[in-house]
Amino acid sequence: MTGGEPLLAWQRLYIELFEHPRMQDLKNVTFETNTTQFLKDDLFDYLNNSDRITVTWSCSPKLSVSGEPWDTAIKPKVAHEYSLVDGSDLYLKFVVADRMDIEEAERAVEEYRAEGVECPVYLMPLGGRSEEYNLNVQEVANICMEKGWRFTPRLHISLFGNAWGT
Repeated sequence: MTGGEPLLAWQRLYIELFEHPRMQDLKNVTFETNTTQFLKDDLFDYLNNSDRITVTWSCSPKLSVSGEPWDTAIKPKVAHEYSLVDGSDLYLKFVVADRMDIEEAERAVEEYRAEGVECPVYLMPLGGRSEEYNLNVQEVANICMEKGWRFTPRLHISLFGNAWGT
């Protein structure tokens, strides 16, 4: 579930969606979230008690490069709540452009860990265009190796550039 912030306004509809007869074979759901929205009680209870659906939380908090202020973007208590859903997986993913972004990601990871969120950390180079992406892709990969973090590329940019439909 992605597109904007999937936990902002649609939470009450997910239970109905997941229970629809056409979704009876659904086994895994990934929420790609900016990690700012607490779960509504009914969705938390549903996911926590589901013996059919495994949830992955792809938590991608916004760094200041996005224009989002720290206090509205970095919400460790929200990520901790997600991690309390039985059997769910969670990881943090930060989009970074330079060393300042990486330092900010480090600070954020420290705050999430202080809240009890122990999980894999991914870095993704900023860049919607090949020119922008190629400026920092190697540096970001090297930093991931140094820190023991994971690197996630923008494969569509590497393969197709900024072409429509990719």
